[in-house]
Amino acid sequence: QADERYQKMRARLMLPLAQQQFEAGDLDQVDRTIVEALRIDSANGKFHVLAGRVAVERDRLERALHLFQHAIEVDSELAPAHYYRGLVLQRWRRYESAATSYRKAYKLEPDRPAYLLALGEMLVALDRTDEALDLLQSKLTYFEHNVGLRVALGQLYAITGDHDQAAMFLNEAHLLHPDDHQIQEDL
Repeated sequence: QADERYQKMRARLMLPLAQQQFEAGDLDQVDRTIVEALRIDSANGKFHVLAGRVAVERDRLERALHLFQHAIEVDSELAPAHYYRGLVLQRWRRYESAATSYRKAYKLEPDRPAYLLALGEMLVALDRTDEALDLLQSKLTYFEHNVGLRVALGQLYAITGDHDQAAMFLNEAHLLHPDDHQIQEDL
């Protein structure tokens, strides 16, 4: 039992190493670290998520989806697994399924604006712009200093033809991030 606990602890310590390797772009080394860690602890969903992210980077979307699904089976409360599953589904233009995945990720981790913005993007793709506007506006106070949320609202209002509101949100985004030339151009 002590050996088993030691091995599981060792596997958990490999996760930050694998994430560093991923961020450095050393995908081959990430693969080796993940294989070793999963050999020790195959029930760790975080390793399956990271393996899926490597598969996405290598444009192996079918494998990535399988890995994200497996991570969800291992731990249904793992928000990144739902989020990255949504990314794959979005690439395949399965917007309804992607929106469901993003919604689940956001429900599990409501402090992650990327999950909220991804859900908003899918609602727009599904021609539910009003729902996207309501959702994003409801979180303005919560994500008070989030540039991406203001840019998204500005773009949504521009799409709907409300240029005054679009300019207001893009101006707020510009004030929060004055060096972003794309925001200036949109404004």
